[in-house]
Amino acid sequence: MGQILFPKLSYKLTGLCFKIHTKLGRFCREKQYAAALEALLRENQISYQREYDLGNLNPLSLEGNIVDFLIENKILLEIKAKKFITKDDYNQIQRYLQGSNLELGLIFNFRNTSLKPKRVLNTKLYSENSDDNSDYSDRFEILEHKADLKIRAFGKTKEELFLNMIKGMTESQKPEILPEKVKREIKIKSFDLEALLVDFLSEVLYLIQVNKEIYNDIKFTKFSDTEIEGELFGQKVERFGEDIKAVTYHSLEVYQKNGTWQAIVLFDI
Repeated sequence: MGQILFPKLSYKLTGLCFKIHTKLGRFCREKQYAAALEALLRENQISYQREYDLGNLNPLSLEGNIVDFLIENKILLEIKAKKFITKDDYNQIQRYLQGSNLELGLIFNFRNTSLKPKRVLNTKLYSENSDDNSDYSDRFEILEHKADLKIRAFGKTKEELFLNMIKGMTESQKPEILPEKVKREIKIKSFDLEALLVDFLSEVLYLIQVNKEIYNDIKFTKFSDTEIEGELFGQKVERFGEDIKAVTYHSLEVYQKNGTWQAIVLFDI
C-alpha cells in the first residue's frame, strides 16, 4: 500500500477542525471557522499563512490564487460552510495546487453533519507521474466537461479503483445522508474489465436511485475482470442535490500505469 502524504500533519489538522466543528457547530460563517482554526494553529505551534497569495510561491501562478491557509509550506487548506462541496470547489483547489506546485490540498466543509476532509492531490504531479508512494486510498477527481460529469478514479488494486469510482459517483450526487445504515448484495458479470466497470456502476446507480441510499464501502467476495460479487455498505439518504441519469461508455478508459490503476468515466447528468 502507498504511504499517505504528510500523515501526521494531516491527522493533526483534522483533529483541530473536529474540535472547531464540535464547539461552533454547523452554521457559522467561513470566516468564523477560519478565525477559530487560526487560534488553534497558533496554540499548537503549527506554522501557517492565512489568505495566502500563491504567487509568492510561484511567480507563474495566476493572479488571485489566494488560499485560505498554507500550512507549513506543505498543505493547502480550504474552509467551506456550504450545503455541498461542488465540482467548482475541487477545481479551485486543483488550480491552487498546480499553481503552487504543492502536492496536497484539504477541503473542510463545516456544514456537514460529520466532518470529513476531502483530500485532493495535484493531478499534474500524480496522474502522470504516480508512484508507489502516492496516496490513493480515498481518491477521485472531478474533471472538466462542458455538459456531463467526468470522473477519474485511482487505486492500487482494481478493487480499490472500483470503490473510489463509487465514492466519486455518489458524492457528486450531493446526498443529504441519514443515520440509518444499509447493506446490499451485488453480482455482476460482463465480457471484459471496461464493461464490468460500467455495468457495476450502472447497478450501483440503480440501487442508489431505487432505495435512496449511498454506498461508501464494499466487501468483494469475488473479483475478476469479468465478474464481481460482494456486499455494498452505506446509509439512507433524505434527498439528492444532483441527479445522474446514466453511466456511459463515451471516453471510457481503464488502465494501469506505474503500478496504479486508473479509470475515467463519463456520466450523463
